[in-house]
Amino acid sequence: MENIGAFFKTQRIYNGLSLREVAKELDISASYLCNIEKDRRYISKNSMLNKLCELYIIPDRIRLNIARNIIKNRCSVNKDSLEFCYIKYLEKEITIRKGG
Repeated sequence: MENIGAFFKTQRIYNGLSLREVAKELDISASYLCNIEKDRRYISKNSMLNKLCELYIIPDRIRLNIARNIIKNRCSVNKDSLEFCYIKYLEKEITIRKGG
């Protein structure tokens, strides 16, 4: 997967949303979001990651891959904000939705 910031920037552009629109939805400044997209700042909360994924309609399997990638590489996220239990939660949710 490309770096997390570039991935979210691509998704924002694909969805036809401006930097300011997304920043407003996340309740952060446009400059902070710009820095996230350029991998100069961290996604500081699970809720921010979830909101981005919901806003860009990212499927659960890709969301899970993003979370795993963030934890594996410790890139674009505050180390204390995204824990292993979050991945387990997503895995459980996906299993339930698949009927397993």
